[in-house]
Amino acid sequence: MAIESADFDRLAPNHADDPAREICESLAHDQGLLDRLADKVAEELITAEFAKRKQAEIENRMEETRLRLAEFGSARAITGIPRNLRGEWPNYGVDRKRAIVGAVLNKVTVYPQGSLAPFDPDLIEANWKV
Repeated sequence: MAIESADFDRLAPNHADDPAREICESLAHDQGLLDRLADKVAEELITAEFAKRKQAEIENRMEETRLRLAEFGSARAITGIPRNLRGEWPNYGVDRKRAIVGAVLNKVTVYPQGSLAPFDPDLIEANWKV
């Protein structure tokens, strides 16, 4: 995996004082709030109407946060990626995962395969930024 390479480490040392880190953590926090909001509706702790209002508020805040993150550029987002990404990946929210993928990939090409054929990872080509 390109992120686990020595080249990646040289391009993006993990700086604890990286300002993009706080922004990514804010996105992850808001994603957690959205997830818990759905749980509260399911448990009938809040009404669906209240949840919709809160959801809109949280999503607006997340969009503003994404715009702030974009100002740093992908190089800043890279610095918040841990060396043990495979182990940490399941703990990340959708927004954090999206930021990481956007920071390290130019594009992904998926070549066609037959509908009954088993999954073939060789038909997927990743064009890495680093």
